[in-house]
Amino acid sequence: MLCLSPREHQVAMLIGRGLCNKEIARELGLSVGTVKIHVHKILQKTGARNRCAVLLVAATMLDDPAGLSSTKETREA
Repeated sequence: MLCLSPREHQVAMLIGRGLCNKEIARELGLSVGTVKIHVHKILQKTGARNRCAVLLVAATMLDDPAGLSSTKETREA
């Protein structure tokens, strides 16, 4: 299972909805800079190279929010 903080999980879900950093900041009451830090940490933790790859991770999280079926193949998708 991915070790995202609760806030990183929220940000990942909003990336999954297609929101940009400014929209995520507004939604969560954060600064854009703070959102960028969360996005950077999400990219590091998931091994994703860009936001598009985070979309795939977020979709997986939505399908299996508890991470019960998390496998190496799923994370590499």
